[in-house]
Order: sequence, then C-alpha cells, then structure tokens
Amino acid sequence: MNSHISCVAAATLAAISISCGFHPFETEVEVAIPPVPPGASECVDDRVILKVDSEESGGIDISARAGEVRRLKLPKAQVTVFTAFYQGGVPPAGGVLPWDGDGEARVELGFGQGFCSTVFSRLAEAGVPLSVVNYRRLSRECRLRSGGNPYLLDNERIFRALLAGNFSVRDIVMLREYELPPEALPPGEWTPANPLAEKLTGGEAARVYEGRWTFYKREDAAVLWCDSMGWHFYARDGSFSRGGTW
Repeated sequence: MNSHISCVAAATLAAISISCGFHPFETEVEVAIPPVPPGASECVDDRVILKVDSEESGGIDISARAGEVRRLKLPKAQVTVFTAFYQGGVPPAGGVLPWDGDGEARVELGFGQGFCSTVFSRLAEAGVPLSVVNYRRLSRECRLRSGGNPYLLDNERIFRALLAGNFSVRDIVMLREYELPPEALPPGEWTPANPLAEKLTGGEAARVYEGRWTFYKREDAAVLWCDSMGWHFYARDGSFSRGGTW
C-alpha cells in the first residue's frame, strides 16, 4: 500500500475532490506505530488497522504493520485522532494531534494514549466537536486515576458523559475489582497482552478486573473473563478450562 493515503481516501476524508498533488488544505504527518508487545509477539502477527478520525473530515481505516512509520497526507484539522487496532487481545495504541505530537508533523502512538484516542474516535463518529474537549486533562487524569493503566477504567461511562456534555472527573472510575484465587491459574508466569498490565503467576492469588483479558505464556494463549457472577480462565486451544464464583 502507498506510504500516504491515496487520493481517493483523502477525498473521502475531506469530502471534497482533490488532485494527487499537494493541496493547500492538506498536511503530511508521520505516524509511528508501536511493535507488538514482547509477551504477545510469538502469538500475534503484526497486522494492524490504523484508524484516522477528525471532526472536520470524518474517518478512514488504513491497513498497516506494527512497528512501522507511515507518512500520511491528510486534510488539515483542528484535532486528528490516530488509533492502531491490533489482534490477539493487544489493546489499541493511539495518539491525538496536536497534543501528542512533535508539532503537527509527527505523532508516536502509545498504548497509554490508546484508551483516550479510542474514546475520541467514538466521539468523532458521533459528531462531537473534539476541539471543545480538554484532551490533555482527560489523558492525564485517566493515567493518574488508573495507576498508569487506563484500560482498567470504565470507558463506557467516560464516553457517555462526554457525549452528553456533562463530564466531570467523577466519571473516571475503575472497573469492578476481584481477587482471583491461587488455583485459577496453571503453573508459570502469564504475561498480559496489555503491556501496561501486571503479570499473573500460577499458584498465587491476584487482583483482577471485570472484562475479557488475554494472557500469554510462550506460545500458549489464554483468556480470563471476569464479571459479577465469577471467573473463567481458559486456553484458546482448549488445553485447559478453569472457572469459579466469587
């Protein structure tokens, strides 16, 4: 695929017809996509979908590779959201210009920013003017209130509050927390697909959170599901399945 968005894609974004040459209403941006996290690299390939959103021009999906730097030709916008979606339970990496970039010419996507970029992408799709949202404060508060792992936050509550226009920091709340019993995990150390999360060790109790989380042990992949009814930890290849109630 071209190293920049094709003329057709740019026209889709801008909702106008433009030529293949540089247009005065376009800008070039370098987007650095993080590699697949080390714990998941043996089981997850490097194909990602890079989603680009802005309030002025809508959104577009671009096929990309983890670890690459893409040079994109985009319509100019007050706010541009970049979100890279991986496979195998790896959370999205993201960045929002102008706040996460080196000026407006380069942005290095990060897993820490992926939580807020996903929220911003949904807001853009809903027609919310992104420039009125205090992204810098939202990003900072999400990191602080989650202990550095924003994926442990209730993203639906944050999105709904921002969409309704009545958001406050009281809407930044953690997912429900549980204690996983020692017998839940097979022996060994289980590395989370989320590089911001903590490893789990078989035979030890662990603090876990509501939702679906993927873990790896060498080439073994397993999924942990937790909700108010209980927990289920199972291998994707069917080699084990353990579960229980709280």
